[in-house]
Amino acid sequence: MDEGNREERPDLDAYTRDQLFRTIGKWRGWASRCTYVGRWREIVMRSALTLKLLTYEPTGAIIAAPTCSLPEAIGGVRNWDYRYVWIRDAAFSVYALLRLGYFDEATQFMDWLQARTAEKQELAPLQVMYRVDGSSDVREETLEHLSGYRDARPVRIGNSASQQLQLDIYGELIDSIYLYNKYAEPISYDFWNYVRTLAYWLCDNWRKPDQSIWEFRKDPQQFTYSKMQCWVALDRCLRIALKRNLPIDLNRLRRESQEIYELIMREGWDGQSFVQTLGGDSVDASSLLFSLMLFVSARDWRMQSTTNRILKDLTSDSLVYRYRTDRRADGLPGREGTFSMCTFWLAEVLSRAGRLEEARFMFEKMHTYGNHLGLYAEEIGPSGEASGNFPQAFTHLGLISAALSLDRQLSQKRHP
Repeated sequence: MDEGNREERPDLDAYTRDQLFRTIGKWRGWASRCTYVGRWREIVMRSALTLKLLTYEPTGAIIAAPTCSLPEAIGGVRNWDYRYVWIRDAAFSVYALLRLGYFDEATQFMDWLQARTAEKQELAPLQVMYRVDGSSDVREETLEHLSGYRDARPVRIGNSASQQLQLDIYGELIDSIYLYNKYAEPISYDFWNYVRTLAYWLCDNWRKPDQSIWEFRKDPQQFTYSKMQCWVALDRCLRIALKRNLPIDLNRLRRESQEIYELIMREGWDGQSFVQTLGGDSVDASSLLFSLMLFVSARDWRMQSTTNRILKDLTSDSLVYRYRTDRRADGLPGREGTFSMCTFWLAEVLSRAGRLEEARFMFEKMHTYGNHLGLYAEEIGPSGEASGNFPQAFTHLGLISAALSLDRQLSQKRHP
């Protein structure tokens, strides 16, 4: 190359430095908008940054994880594709964004959710998950010619859980709408009409069996958690309607929601704890959300008993399993690790129950399982290793919620 051409080349070092400083400046500017100033702010901020990095900027949609087919257990078949947007994450995402002061991100995600409520699906009004652009084609395929991490098989792309009936998603969705309507801005009349349609559909369909939050790959069952979230959906609709005097059949929603509540107390309780399925006897970590979703108080004796049973039956060295996999409850062979977000749920429930020493120990011990960047995997294996998809948005949402709750409870104890 002659001297003339060499002189025309850009100064790559200067360009790289300029882009680096621009990138750092942008991220520092975004982080400075965080309004949380309590304990563990740095850890909470790392989780907020993770959620932002999992966000598809053109639509505001937040994916569950950026990875595919990372095994939950080496040599097992629990290898799933999480590169999609779960409706279930909506309430937790909107809550976290609003509490941290990120109203623009919450609004953009709410716009994405509103667009989904306006669509029609075959099985139910909403699909369980979508692509980041809102399209609903998430067909699952197995790539037989590939192996994954440490020769993990099968490698799957897509997720057939998208075609399951999961009634709990309506509670999580409408709760997020309730939070946004309360803390950000009132939802529009058009959006309310979509919500009202969902509420009426639930009144007609909440009695159906489904696959629920853990997406069991077996015949639908009467999951207690799903019934609870159906109650949440109707309860939040009633709250929005009564607060703003919006049109809806109040008597119908009251009647159905009260029937759900009585059913759960009658058949979703086995004398020791809330149970996984109506009439069953297995405890499930999803019961921790009964208090976080205001179905019962964390100090209620039923919730205290449920918490104690989860500590006894599902907790190992302060880490929480979702349920007992040795009973093949989910229709899949093999076992899995402890579920990271369930540990954060338990820490938050303990904090709300006033058991602050237990809650703080569990919460801070979980910090040791994040990597040097503050990222958490879906699960923690038997030797403390990260397993499952990584990083998982749901886990970081659980961390944020637990940190805010525990910080509030500790501050109230110190300054009543």
